[in-house]
Amino acid sequence: MTTDIEVTSDGFTRRAEGPGVRRRVAGAKWFLGIALLVMLLAVIAYAQRADNDYTPLSIKNYEPDGARALAEVAGDRGLDIRQIDELSDAHIFDPDATTLVIANGQSLQAFQARTILDYPGDVVIIGDSQALFAELGEDLWVVESTERTLEAGCSHVDARAAGTVTTSGAVIAGTTDATARYCFTASDNGGSTVVFTHGTGGGRVTLVADPAIVINDTIDNEGNAALALRLIGKHDKAVWYLGSYFDTTTLTWTSADGPQGPAHRDDIPASTDFLPPGTGNAVFALVLAMFVVALWRARRFGPLVHEPLPVVIRSSESTRGRARLYRSAGASGRAAASLRASAATRIGARIGVPRSASKAALIAATARAAGRSAAEVEAILYGPAPQSESAMMDLVEQIDTLEREVHRT
Repeated sequence: MTTDIEVTSDGFTRRAEGPGVRRRVAGAKWFLGIALLVMLLAVIAYAQRADNDYTPLSIKNYEPDGARALAEVAGDRGLDIRQIDELSDAHIFDPDATTLVIANGQSLQAFQARTILDYPGDVVIIGDSQALFAELGEDLWVVESTERTLEAGCSHVDARAAGTVTTSGAVIAGTTDATARYCFTASDNGGSTVVFTHGTGGGRVTLVADPAIVINDTIDNEGNAALALRLIGKHDKAVWYLGSYFDTTTLTWTSADGPQGPAHRDDIPASTDFLPPGTGNAVFALVLAMFVVALWRARRFGPLVHEPLPVVIRSSESTRGRARLYRSAGASGRAAASLRASAATRIGARIGVPRSASKAALIAATARAAGRSAAEVEAILYGPAPQSESAMMDLVEQIDTLEREVHRT
């Protein structure tokens, strides 16, 4: 290994100085750029991992507002449960053996709600869903109750098996068809946490007003887990629909008679989503590539550089030139304002008046220093603009006299 050694003027030797930190960084900018790009891609990949699901009521969400615990226990008991975010992904081949769970129905539209209620199998609706409630009955809505622990209060086998549930206070008010049964009813407003009824397709429909029955944070309270497991685990399979405002698809299924679908086909509007699958990912990759190219090729401003002027201009010549420009343009007001501002700055610095001081403070201090009245000082420093060359010359003389008086003191 070799070391650069240099001999100083006094006969000592020392190691030659290497490149500074700035030069080392500049030399390794490509390596640093690639490292930053790899780190950025790693962060994006980590953020988009499938198990990083923080969507409320998602069966992949481990957070308190998720439903992972319910899905895990149901899976251990043999239930085949899968989550979808579009109704067209349901792919239900046996409605008699598949429970459809609507975990977030607030974004549903009327034509989607009708296809869900046409489903011949069991449907469990969790939380508020105005579109589904409207199709079931005009008098159904979610209200708040002060009671948190509710008894079954009905003869339904699932409700009696749960016994007691704890909620956050959401209950369903109003009535639907005559065959419906209302359970876990609050005494303060008469609303029910769970309503058992039937859809237009003949399937059993269960309304659960409060998501607290199924989320991780409160599923182990009282009989919440028993009620939730009985509702979604009646069959071997369950489809967990977690809706979004981007979903405009409808529910279809297959039975022994062949493929089935909604009975209200004429009410379904044409979807405006004409883009092919994967368009979103392609746009994201394109934007990311543009961002990286911008970082790579964008114009960067370096440190300021002193550039020698070809000609040295004296300050007196510059002042005379500016004065001639003011005179040729007839800008006596602007010239007077410039002279007054410069004089006020010099006078203030002389007598110790800061720049932040008010106009009155500067006039009073200048008047005391010059032995003049405040009105005279104000007329000189803040008076009207001169209207002629003679008035301009008088003002210049007055400013010069005032400065001499102040500096003399």
